[in-house]
Amino acid sequence: VCIRDSPAPALRAAFTRACGTALTATGMPRALGPTLRRASVRLSRAGSADPAPYALVRRTYGTSRSARALLAEHATYADVAAQLVYVRRQFTLPAGLPVTVLAAGAERRWLERQRALAGRLGAEFRTSPEAGHLVMLDRPHDVARAVLDLDLGPATRPAP
Repeated sequence: VCIRDSPAPALRAAFTRACGTALTATGMPRALGPTLRRASVRLSRAGSADPAPYALVRRTYGTSRSARALLAEHATYADVAAQLVYVRRQFTLPAGLPVTVLAAGAERRWLERQRALAGRLGAEFRTSPEAGHLVMLDRPHDVARAVLDLDLGPATRPAP
């Protein structure tokens, strides 16, 4: 994986803030935020609707704060990915630390990439083929099983 530093991060941050201000001034977060959020959740799930109550979605995603956070996340994604690659190269996971990669979906290329990630991390690889991107909503029991199956060693086990 080759990730280059993004050009002019301060300029991109200022541009992102300006876009957030402009969107907020036009009322776009209130008008489209809840609808876009619900649509993205529906598209990210395996045939299921958004379980969040509409009032909560409107109160949360109809704000300028959510719109600005979304813009900032997308504007800095490559920078955060590059930082993660750097940290992984500088520091290794402690020996014996249990790690599981739980890959959702059944798309071959995605699963291959997640299997390769598990290999680089020395992790167990599991799949949840019936789940969409939001595996924690589609198959919460798969997530719980992956956590509960971790062997954290004797120090974390309850006394008999």
